[in-house]
Amino acid sequence: MESRIDEALTILMEECGEVIQCASKIIRFGDAEDKRIELSRELGQIEYMINLLIELDTVIPSEKSDGYTEKGVKLRKYSNLFLNPEAPEKHSEYYWDKNRNR
Repeated sequence: MESRIDEALTILMEECGEVIQCASKIIRFGDAEDKRIELSRELGQIEYMINLLIELDTVIPSEKSDGYTEKGVKLRKYSNLFLNPEAPEKHSEYYWDKNRNR
């Protein structure tokens, strides 16, 4: 019998696989609303599993937060996702213009 942590990690892996499938479908077939809904729901399920792993003391919230911040710094430096990489981090204002390069 697997432990609760093993079961939670297995479910997290399965959910991550489902997000990969959703992202692939959007890339292959277009950014239709039904595909965005599916992706959004799968991401919500991952978020639930992350919170459960925090409750099981498997995920350390401060390290998760540090990883979030580190990813923002790397994306600003190495990606083209932000209109103004030098601006303070605020997602809603600095992602690509929604009308361009969607």
